[in-house]
Amino acid sequence: MCPITITKRPTETMADETLDRIINETQLWPVPPSVSLYGLGEPLLDAHLAQRIRRLKAGKTPCVRISTNGSLLDGKASTGLLEAGLDILDISLECLDREVYERIRVGLSFDRVLENILGFLKLRNTINPSCVVRLTVVAHPATVARLGEYIAFFQGHLREKHDALIISMLHTYGQNFSTLKSGLLPCSMLDSYMHILQDGTVSMCVVDTEAQVDFGNVHRTSLLEIFNSESVCWHRERLKDRRHELPLCAGCNVPEAHSHGTTLGFPMTAEQIASEASRITAMVGKLLEERPESGGV
Repeated sequence: MCPITITKRPTETMADETLDRIINETQLWPVPPSVSLYGLGEPLLDAHLAQRIRRLKAGKTPCVRISTNGSLLDGKASTGLLEAGLDILDISLECLDREVYERIRVGLSFDRVLENILGFLKLRNTINPSCVVRLTVVAHPATVARLGEYIAFFQGHLREKHDALIISMLHTYGQNFSTLKSGLLPCSMLDSYMHILQDGTVSMCVVDTEAQVDFGNVHRTSLLEIFNSESVCWHRERLKDRRHELPLCAGCNVPEAHSHGTTLGFPMTAEQIASEASRITAMVGKLLEERPESGGV
């Protein structure tokens, strides 16, 4: 589900100088952008993550989001994130079946992760109630087999009309993996989004982990110049209806995967939970039946 095991780029943390360059430029914009402070790897491995969030919020960043597997989200880490002003926390928890979870998340403890999640939710409610928590499930027959139980369990812990459960579909990570069929849906990645790697390189998008498409570097060129550059504009136009002309994008199915994704809000009745669980389970089965023959999960 993640190309970190096959990437050729160094798995290191962004330097303070690089982050400061981004903050110093964007805080001067009329409307500073939101920031997702993570990339290829677990963000809580960064011992200075809370300080970085504080720096972003001090720089007028309207929304700071991170995504974690929850394994390091203990009380100390949770308190640090919440006190720093974190706006959105996405937590990957594929299912409530210990055996299935630990087969997917090799090396992680289901019990510890679940304890960390529930602990974060309690701290959130007192330290930073505005922080939104979104649990994410990568859909697969094994992870959605007991989806109804999953939804019902977390409905008792997530805040109504605030938190959410996101069901996302497997995608190809720019052809590194083969799952659902690729198609010709337009891609809006370059319309309002910039993917900045740890060394300041601006690549095509989050699936371009190797910077196959290199738009420039924040240490040499401003973000606005990169965003409006001839190369970005050229790629942006082709992502509308000519994705097949771009080597990285021809076999990518992120737009297709996103089109099948589901976000569930709370509260939900028992009937709604059963209906959604049944619908999603059926959809996952159908989509995986249609995947390329070379694919596999």
